[in-house]
Amino acid sequence: FDNITERKRSEEALRESQARLQLISDNVLDLVAQVSLDGAYVYASPSFETVLGYPPQQLIGTSAFAAVHPKDLERVQAAFADAMQQGTGRVEFRYRHADGRYVWVDTLGKVFVDEAGAPAGAILSTRDITLQKEHEKHITRLNRLYAVLIGINTTILRTRDRQELFDEACR
Repeated sequence: FDNITERKRSEEALRESQARLQLISDNVLDLVAQVSLDGAYVYASPSFETVLGYPPQQLIGTSAFAAVHPKDLERVQAAFADAMQQGTGRVEFRYRHADGRYVWVDTLGKVFVDEAGAPAGAILSTRDITLQKEHEKHITRLNRLYAVLIGINTTILRTRDRQELFDEACR
């Protein structure tokens, strides 16, 4: 009876653990994926559909690089290769949404190893940072405008009369 009782406890603990993991996986806001050594999706969390419009099942077996913006692809592939060597990596890039537009993402990856200690793939955690990138762009524009206004203000303070100010502005 002790063997049966212990087995039932172990099975119940396993079910609870699986249910907890499923709950987390189904409700996490970040994109979580497992990729093979060549970058093919082995697992994609349900958030891929919410954030990028791709049903997770549609991604399994496809390359994680397939939807990377062409101008970012080489850099992303290099970051992936570096991460495979170093054990971890992080990269920001544009990724194509299912509707065709590109969104900015920040991906953090960690290599996992097999029983022999050899790299077997990576776990990726990806976050949509499109809004952050838009804010950064806006701040850059405001800083440029500020620099221009400071330059104009400095010119106004340096000049002694209207004609000199006019001449300075027309340069």
